[in-house]
Amino acid sequence: MGRLELDKKIKISTETAYRFVLQDKAIGGALYKYLRHQHKKYRKTLWQK
Repeated sequence: MGRLELDKKIKISTETAYRFVLQDKAIGGALYKYLRHQHKKYRKTLWQK
């Protein structure tokens, strides 16, 4: 459970949270470092279904 779920004061979507974190990264912030995957890009392999 996250902090917002425990407090139950406000609710935001996952997309809104990620948008905020990525905007912070664009101006030099470090919040993206706390994401599970740090918003890393990946490449699919050709043989993957």
